[in-house]
Amino acid sequence: MLTYGVKRRFIQVLLAESNLRFARRELRSFHSSLKISQEQYKAGSISHGSLLKTQLQLLTFQTDAIGATVALTRALFSLRREVGFGALPAQYAVIGRLRYQPLRRGVTGLEAEALRRRPDLIAARREIVAQGGQLHLARANAVPNLTTTLDYTHIYGIGNLSAYATIGIPIFDRNQGNIAWTQARIHEARQFAQEVAEQVVTAVRGSYAQLRSNNGIVRLYRSGYLQKARQSLVIAQYAYVRGAASLLDFLDAERSYRTVEINYRQALAAAMVARARLVETVGTQHL
Repeated sequence: MLTYGVKRRFIQVLLAESNLRFARRELRSFHSSLKISQEQYKAGSISHGSLLKTQLQLLTFQTDAIGATVALTRALFSLRREVGFGALPAQYAVIGRLRYQPLRRGVTGLEAEALRRRPDLIAARREIVAQGGQLHLARANAVPNLTTTLDYTHIYGIGNLSAYATIGIPIFDRNQGNIAWTQARIHEARQFAQEVAEQVVTAVRGSYAQLRSNNGIVRLYRSGYLQKARQSLVIAQYAYVRGAASLLDFLDAERSYRTVEINYRQALAAAMVARARLVETVGTQHL
């Protein structure tokens, strides 16, 4: 779970960095739009009220950039705390980007691999073997041991060789208690291993379904919605500059584009977190 926790914090840093880059880019772009509005106002193409609306909209982009900066600072701190304050300096940077990774394996193969690799299941199966050895020992202790003694004496030239054999006869104590107790422990170990196996399969299926769902959302954005949102903004900006569209139309297209882009980044991060969870559940990097 520690590895998964570090990966999740790392992905949160990547998301915060991506949001900050986007917020700064949009802020620069809107500054250009604001300059155009100011030129239109000077030329008498738009009213003073429309210019004020544009200037007020700038506040949204500025606060987005500030909020993204704070979010990145918090994400970096959380990652450093997860890894250990002594392992990372106070000021550090990460390398990486949000990216989409398709799922290439089926759930059946991942379940089988998890049943082979999961350390908790391996430990549960080893406990069955260990208790089997204890049962073998308990049964051996139920059989009495034969003790033999060989004695030789030589006195006044006469040698005497004696041999003795001793064996206990268990009448009341045949170690039935230890044998029964060990058999019960074997049964418990088998039941526990079965429960762990069922938990492993359930966890794999749940993580697999979550990753497929998140990947499906990412594919929806990549199938054309990102491009359409960008095209809508470009068209609205072009029409607004030439007086063919109102300021409200342009600002509405800008808000829609920003919403789609931010939601896409969040979907990417959620898919990456779900993938890390599935890797942790199965115990393999090959998905």
